[in-house]
Amino acid sequence: MERAFSEPFDSLSAIENRQGLWNVENGVLLSLDAGAADIATVPCECSQSEMIYRGRMLNRYVASGNLVGLVHNYQDGFYAGDYYEVVFAPTGQAFMNKVLNGRSYRVATGSHSVPRNTWFNVELLRQGTTTTVKVNGTTIFDRVPQGQQSKGNVGVVAHWAKARFDVLGILDRPGR
Repeated sequence: MERAFSEPFDSLSAIENRQGLWNVENGVLLSLDAGAADIATVPCECSQSEMIYRGRMLNRYVASGNLVGLVHNYQDGFYAGDYYEVVFAPTGQAFMNKVLNGRSYRVATGSHSVPRNTWFNVELLRQGTTTTVKVNGTTIFDRVPQGQQSKGNVGVVAHWAKARFDVLGILDRPGR
């Protein structure tokens, strides 16, 4: 059976502010700091091995280092602060990273065609040990190996960017 999860950003109460300064305005989550790695997560008991994770975002800045994106498998407890991210620069670059002990490791590099100050939709599809990512319906990363993942939180990230995020949605999928 499939189970849906959605975070409409009606208030900051469901957000677990990990780093940076965040606010909610008219159903939009705002990253206000433009820090090195501003992360906000929401609790999710979703399977991290079989899921579809969707988000809508906007990057207000223009340089290649100004990144916005989705976080998944954010760990609490013993591995606190470890996570996976897929981030997008307004210059057309896209990156998949694994963050362990505060250090980012590049998993894959791709490209997209969304300019700054433009809302865009991201869909992250986890199937077993691979991840596929689409931007506005176009595949950016196709079945990139990322290993088995346990349960963890999902969220958003902004690197050196003031960003805006709209509804996050998760759909658990039975193994295929």
